[in-house]
Amino acid sequence: MHNILSTTTRQLVRNRIGSLDASMKPRWGRMNATAMLSHCAAQLRMSLGEITCRPRKSIFGRAPIKQMLVYLAPWPKSAPTAPELIRAEVETWEAEKTQLLDLIEHFAERIRTSSAPHPIFGKLSIRAWGRLAYRHLDHHLRQFGV
Repeated sequence: MHNILSTTTRQLVRNRIGSLDASMKPRWGRMNATAMLSHCAAQLRMSLGEITCRPRKSIFGRAPIKQMLVYLAPWPKSAPTAPELIRAEVETWEAEKTQLLDLIEHFAERIRTSSAPHPIFGKLSIRAWGRLAYRHLDHHLRQFGV
């Protein structure tokens, strides 16, 4: 079970990001590749408390539903996302790519000491944050075929 806290998993994700190209088209959804990188970076910042998302009341924050969704259940394509995680203006391809790669390492270093509640799932363990971060990145990398 991949977790972004694993050095090996981080390297696999970094390699997949390295194989992306700004001109790639998504298999689903409306984001272009640059916006997707920006969105993934925003999610990592949100998990560290650097971006605040409005909490949403839902049954998804209750065990065992929360554990099933964080660790196992397939993610639906084109699922809605928190508006706070969609940036109106993105930077250049290279800037967004560099920021995301840096944030992956920053996340792995900082999540143990500065995690924030998830807007849907609420309080998460460090292990759950690492798994969720991996699954979110994997979802969007598959969206672009890598």
